[in-house]
Amino acid sequence: MKHAKRAIRFIAVILIALAFTACVEVEMMPRVTGSVSISGTAQVGQPLTANTERLGSSGSISYQWRRGTTNVGTNSSNYTVNFNDVGSSITVTVTRSGNTGSVTSAKTAVVTLPALTGSVSISGTAQVGQTLTVDTWNLGGSGTISYQWRRGGNWGTIVGTNWNYTVESADVGSSITVTVTRSGNTGSVTSAQTAVVPHPALTGFQ
Repeated sequence: MKHAKRAIRFIAVILIALAFTACVEVEMMPRVTGSVSISGTAQVGQPLTANTERLGSSGSISYQWRRGTTNVGTNSSNYTVNFNDVGSSITVTVTRSGNTGSVTSAKTAVVTLPALTGSVSISGTAQVGQTLTVDTWNLGGSGTISYQWRRGGNWGTIVGTNWNYTVESADVGSSITVTVTRSGNTGSVTSAQTAVVPHPALTGFQ
C-alpha cells in the first residue's frame, strides 16, 4: 500500500513538473506585435490582400479571413470577395510561428455589388411596324440582362421588356429608349433615344 501511494505521489510530481515546464515555455515565446491591414475594394469579384509590412516579430504567417464572425478564407494572403459577402464586412486575423497571440485588421467597408458599366444601343428604324433591337456588346459585368423599353425618353411609359420591340402606332410622335439591368450588378444603363417615330407614309392610289 505504501509503495502504491509513493508511486502515485511520484507520478503527480512528474505531471506537475511537466505542466510547469510547458507554462514556462509558453511564457518565454514572444507575443506577435504590430498591425495588419487590408487593401483592395470590398466589392464582389474583387481581390483583397492582407498587408503585413507592419507586423512585428518573425516566423511564417498564417491567415484567417472572416465575414463577420464566419471563417471564409483559407490560409492565404489574398481573398476574393463573393456574393455571399454582400452586406457584410471582411477582416483578416494573422498569427506567426514562434509567437503567441494574433493580430486582426480593421473591418473593410460593407461589401457591395459592382456597378453596371458600359453602354447599350438600339438598331432598327423607328417607324410603326418596324422592330428595334438592343445591342449589348459594350455592356460591362456579367449575369442575366433585363430590358425595359420606354416611349417618351428615359422617364416615359414602359412598353416592352424583351430584347427587341416592335414599334406601335401609339409611339408616333415619341422617341424610344431601352434601359438594361444585369443580375449581380447595381444600377442600370440606358441607350440614346431613337428618332421621333413619324406618322406612317400614306400609300395606295388616288
